[in-house]
Order: sequence, then structure tokens, then C-alpha cells
Amino acid sequence: MEAMTAKSRLDNTRLDNNSGDGAAAAKTRVLVVDDDLDSVRFMAVLLRAAGFDVATATSYATAMQAAAGGEPPHVLITDIGLPDASGVDLLRELRRLYPVSGIALSGHAPEEVDGAGRSFDAYFQKPVDCEQVKREILRLMQRGS
Repeated sequence: MEAMTAKSRLDNTRLDNNSGDGAAAAKTRVLVVDDDLDSVRFMAVLLRAAGFDVATATSYATAMQAAAGGEPPHVLITDIGLPDASGVDLLRELRRLYPVSGIALSGHAPEEVDGAGRSFDAYFQKPVDCEQVKREILRLMQRGS
């Protein structure tokens, strides 16, 4: 089976920014972290198209730098498996410093990650439906207001 590239996934995916959520999205800072650069770029393009303020990172270390380098994120979207730490470790450290919601992404089902998903506000198994992720971010922001 041919691997789907980020561009072809983007061509086949649509985020509707005319749903009335644009103002809420524009005020929401999202940090996307995954060691797969194509996945990070793909998610960032889609979330920016929906109006979110997006920063990206490919490791625990670069995520901590991104969070410290400007306004901290409202929402962390991270792969569970990062090259230098786990997504759970990243969420714990960010929550120690900032009030942040967490969305986990993993190639494994929730029951296969030894409860790691319990630390997060939401869990999505890859490949993710970006429209569902967008709705979850907005839900988390409404819950936090």
C-alpha cells in the first residue's frame, strides 16, 4: 500500500473555518509535538487554516523551548512516544508550569499504552481525523473558560 504524503492528506482533508468557531480558534495557542516531521507539518497546516495559533516541535526539548519562548500554549497535542521523553512527561512538565490541556496522539490503541492516555484530556489513535481534533480543542477551551 502506498504511503500517503502530507500533501495528499492535506488535499483530501478539509477543516471548515466558517463554522463560527474562528474567533475562539484565533485566541487559542496550540503546541503540536511529534517526532514525525510530516505529521507535525500536516497538523499545523490544518489547524492554522482553522484559525488556531500553532507552534510545533519534534521532541520534548524543543517543545519546552517553544513553550518558554513566547506565550505558553493553551493546548498541547503530542505523540506519546517522543525521542527524548514521553508525551506524558511533556504534559506533566508543562502542567507544572502552565495551565494547559493535553491531547494525546498514538499509533496504538489507548489500552495498549499502559494507562498513559489517562493523563490527557483526550486521546486519538493515529491516523487522526483532524476535524475531530479541532472540535476537541474547542471543547477544551469552552470547558476552561
